[in-house]
Amino acid sequence: MEPTPKLNAAITAVMAEVERLEKADENKFGHYNYTSVDDFKDALRPLLAKHGLTIHLTEAGPVETIEQERKTVGGKDAALIAKYVFSITLEHVEGEVGKEEKITVMLPYTGAQTSGAARSYAVKEWGKSRFLMSSGDTDDADTM
Repeated sequence: MEPTPKLNAAITAVMAEVERLEKADENKFGHYNYTSVDDFKDALRPLLAKHGLTIHLTEAGPVETIEQERKTVGGKDAALIAKYVFSITLEHVEGEVGKEEKITVMLPYTGAQTSGAARSYAVKEWGKSRFLMSSGDTDDADTM
């Protein structure tokens, strides 16, 4: 793989400028606050543009569906889970392209909107990890 000094410098610059994400939205059903994908994009997009970075996200294969049994008040029922695998790369305006990264997202299948939700979640979680963005979310292994 070719060296990517301009890409790496831009990633580092974004990391230095990104601010902690606020958890301004509330999931009333789950009783927790979270950072919306729109707030995440609004925080990251100007920094990516400023430092000449573009994110490329594509589905890396067919959507897989998995039937999963779940417990309910009346016993058990089946839920359909959609498994998406996305390929994400970063590109610098001067042509340097980073290493392809893959992320897997599994969500309950609820119809056509499941695909959009999976894409949004993939970008958000990948971006938080790639640019070391903090949000105070408690979805890491230390909190389980």
